[in-house]
Amino acid sequence: DFCLSRGLGDVYKRQVIGCIKEDAQKGIWIGTNNGGLNYYNPQTGIFRHYTQKEGLTSNDIKSIYIDEANDLVYIATHTGGLNILNRKSGHINRYHNSKIKNIYDIQPTENKEYWLTGMTQFLRYSPQNKTFEYITNQTNGQPLIENRFTYLKRDSKRRLWLIGEKGVSVYIEQKDGLLNSHLLPENSPLSYKGVNCVHEAHNGIFWIGTRNGIWRFDERKKELSDLIEKYGYLPYPYIKALEELTPEEILFGLELKWIANGIFKDGKFSFDNENISVLARNNVKDSSWIKKEGHNIKLINLAGLGNGNVTKTPGKFIDWLRQLLILPTGNLENNIFNTTMYIIPFH
Repeated sequence: DFCLSRGLGDVYKRQVIGCIKEDAQKGIWIGTNNGGLNYYNPQTGIFRHYTQKEGLTSNDIKSIYIDEANDLVYIATHTGGLNILNRKSGHINRYHNSKIKNIYDIQPTENKEYWLTGMTQFLRYSPQNKTFEYITNQTNGQPLIENRFTYLKRDSKRRLWLIGEKGVSVYIEQKDGLLNSHLLPENSPLSYKGVNCVHEAHNGIFWIGTRNGIWRFDERKKELSDLIEKYGYLPYPYIKALEELTPEEILFGLELKWIANGIFKDGKFSFDNENISVLARNNVKDSSWIKKEGHNIKLINLAGLGNGNVTKTPGKFIDWLRQLLILPTGNLENNIFNTTMYIIPFH
């Protein structure tokens, strides 16, 4: 059911709700664009309001972070800097000056400090020292990518996504600083498009919302692509390929391998049926290749492709393809041909 919650009153019908967080006691914290911060106690049904009258430096709330261990609520505001509310005492510490003005998002660091975005600036706040540090460079001395300091997201691998008006970049924390992970391709449209949000699905796919549509990023496929591009095949031992590769990933990888070997173009196979073997395709007309280590032959039957550690069930056709993907690719410049695989269709 959808309804306007009782207790909000007419004034909240006219408010833009910018952020909502739930605390460990199931209390709901609501940030508005002009009505300050509001706390709803679901047990009593009572709202409590925090505005400039109660000590906030701005009524335009952009983000909320709840520090349960210390009973603190971090409040990021537009034009009002950072406010920190003590839930027990109700006291508000305010950090606001000409340099700390617009705070749009808050994310804890790996060592109990906080990252803060400020539109065109990126800061690190130390609760212990009550100090702010402007972060302009990575730990390797290279500058942070500018104008990507609106929103923050921490993914399942603990990487930090910096999101903003001119794209998104992904960093890892290192030595109390950040280092570009180069997760996203540099020539990606996400390097310059305005990005509003990033969601990591349960299957590891990232969905990225921009001002002109939604993008899908599959990190796993990038990993496979990089390995196949580097080696010409996927350098996995068979048990790793058996346990980790999905059928979709096997077909994806094989297509890349076939393209690299010039036998798959424009979505279809491209070779002469009269020269179907790798030797024939490279104009080898006699058995002289056998005198040197230039071509390997592998016989594979389904019985040897099952996972004997888990089940007695033999392999399936997809396991032949799995084996094909991880077979070493030759180097034609040195007259080393691809491995020829003979598949034996019995157990």
